[in-house]
Amino acid sequence: MAHPNFYQKLKRGAPFSLKLHPTASAQSSRELALKTIFLGTLTLAFVAFAVVCSNYFLLNLDYLKMRIVLVGVVLTVVLVLYILALKNYFKIAAYGLLSLYFGAATGAVWQWGIETPVGILLLSLVVIFAGILLGARYSLYATAMAVAVQSLFVAFLQAGKVHPDTSWVLTPAGTYDVVVFAVILGNIALVSWLFNRSMEHSLQRAERSEQALKHQNESLEAMVEERTRQAQAAQLERIQELHRFAEFGHMSVALLHDMANYLSVLSLDIEGLKTTRQKRPAAMGRVEDSIHHLNSLIKQVRHQIKGETTIMKFNVADEIDQVIKILNYKANTMRVTFVWQPRPSREVLDYIASINHFWQIILNLLSNSIDAYADHHDDKRLVTIGAERIQDSIVITITDYGKGIPADAVAKVFDPFYSTKKDGTGIGLAITKRMVEKDFGGTITVASETGKQTTFTIALPLEKTEHG
Repeated sequence: MAHPNFYQKLKRGAPFSLKLHPTASAQSSRELALKTIFLGTLTLAFVAFAVVCSNYFLLNLDYLKMRIVLVGVVLTVVLVLYILALKNYFKIAAYGLLSLYFGAATGAVWQWGIETPVGILLLSLVVIFAGILLGARYSLYATAMAVAVQSLFVAFLQAGKVHPDTSWVLTPAGTYDVVVFAVILGNIALVSWLFNRSMEHSLQRAERSEQALKHQNESLEAMVEERTRQAQAAQLERIQELHRFAEFGHMSVALLHDMANYLSVLSLDIEGLKTTRQKRPAAMGRVEDSIHHLNSLIKQVRHQIKGETTIMKFNVADEIDQVIKILNYKANTMRVTFVWQPRPSREVLDYIASINHFWQIILNLLSNSIDAYADHHDDKRLVTIGAERIQDSIVITITDYGKGIPADAVAKVFDPFYSTKKDGTGIGLAITKRMVEKDFGGTITVASETGKQTTFTIALPLEKTEHG
């Protein structure tokens, strides 16, 4: 499981990267390399000790006694350092081993000259082992010390203060030389193999970690996107409720005006019934029509406020006419005229769906068409409405000839919170599109020419109407 900070950084959009730091795994690799070098060194020391002892006893050469003591001391020191490495005194053992090899290389150079293969190989071992056991920069330090030893030797040689034994140049190489070189080269090869294998394993672990992190990143991004989508959907639902109340507030003046007109007509008809008996049937008819309209209007408004879904059969053209009546006051204020073009054939426009949702869709679009004439100085202010059955759908078009929608904004007019109006919320068309698609299974599109006209086209499928 990823660290919590990882999720927090991702949610904030903060950059992150995969960094490889020295770990316990790298330390254990160095300890393994040190123990391997010690085993190789012990082998080298035992071989040297065995060769010196055999030469002394077989050839009975007295000068080899000092070499036996020297090799024995080296062997003892290596054993002590190896024990320290086993007891986890890593630094002490590493520095001690490097010092031992450096001392041996310096002694070989002083004894046989800087050209001696043993001295060169031992100095190479010091450089390689320093980088592996202590770190890359220690290889540079070891190289500088090797060059310093060789430079100092040359200076003493030129001053006549050292006299190296160069007889080995004329002496043919023997088994002893092969064994020594084989052990030294074997140490180099073994340590290089261990170190390279450790590096390969580290790279493989890094690649696996990177793949795991990438997969986790993708999974988390998908989860964040899903959570964001859910949050936006919930937010849109809440905003839709607020928008419904806001729309009711915008409609209130028109509703009061419309109701006042019908109440005035109703009051006059009732007064007429009291004073005269003439034309009583006509007056009663108008009274009944007024009461029916007021009841219908109040019922629709109640459903609209509560957000109730009333599935019923209705005529598309008749309900559009009802919405037009509600918006007549706003339209008259803006000097806008609604026109059917062409006049629909009502007998083919019956539909079964949520009538209050249908009202809200048409109300949003017609209200936007009126607003399109804001700051528009043309005296001809028309909103044309069309409704017809085309194949298996009822197609409704609403066109205004106002300021139009800029070309770069047409594709975004249905996005939540995007609006081309100066004081718009960007919610109305987003909710309209959502209702058309979700509640009716239909489609809504827009086509516009800046400064000329804008047409919204709604296609409502008739499938559930004909099979409902």
